[in-house]
Amino acid sequence: MTVLERATGVLARQLDGEASHIVKDAIEEMGIEVRTETAIGHCEQTDGKIKIHIQEDECLQADMVVVATGVRPRDELARLSELEVGLRGGVRVDDQMQTSDPNIFGIGECVCHRNVCYGLAAPGFYMAHVLAKNFITGSSRYSFKGFDQSTRLKVAGLEVSVIGDFQGEGDHVVFRKERTYRKIIHTSRKLSGGIFIGQWNELGRAQNLIDARKRIGVWNISRFKKNGFLFKPKNNIPHPIE
Repeated sequence: MTVLERATGVLARQLDGEASHIVKDAIEEMGIEVRTETAIGHCEQTDGKIKIHIQEDECLQADMVVVATGVRPRDELARLSELEVGLRGGVRVDDQMQTSDPNIFGIGECVCHRNVCYGLAAPGFYMAHVLAKNFITGSSRYSFKGFDQSTRLKVAGLEVSVIGDFQGEGDHVVFRKERTYRKIIHTSRKLSGGIFIGQWNELGRAQNLIDARKRIGVWNISRFKKNGFLFKPKNNIPHPIE
């Protein structure tokens, strides 16, 4: 079995390079080859087999092909109209969903907000809510500040979790050991997001801190650097992540 990934790493949208590498190693330990930065040119069926062309002079043969395409913003009209687009595509909008043209607004999977193209329905619904409120009130006081993309997965036997603004700016603090990777992001000691590989029983408490925008102590950060926990050991009785 072979996995072909166009991005530089697996789960590239959710994970940073180091976390992605850990997951890739775990998948390959199961006997599955993972090839990143590899795009499929086209497929054809010959002699009962599927031939997958991936390079100008390279192809693979398979009995079955599963394609996971994801969502990409359709921004051709915006480009033709000379509207600003994001680095990875999508019509660039501000917190009021306004494009670079003050008379044009955008919502949903075609837009790029704060360098993020969500590709999900729920953020689009909330964008529509913000835009409608501003239109109805004739103001710009309602804002879209982003949308929680927290995700919990199990990949190749590993717990993979991302919470809050896991791609955001701030101070990054990392704890690592074999098959375990934990990174928290904070600004002025207020947690904003994190990436976690391996089981971590403090995940729920960390999510609560992000939601409440509460500060953590210097000692919490120091403890995390040392042993990967934010809180005292008596609160760290392992239990399964739901």
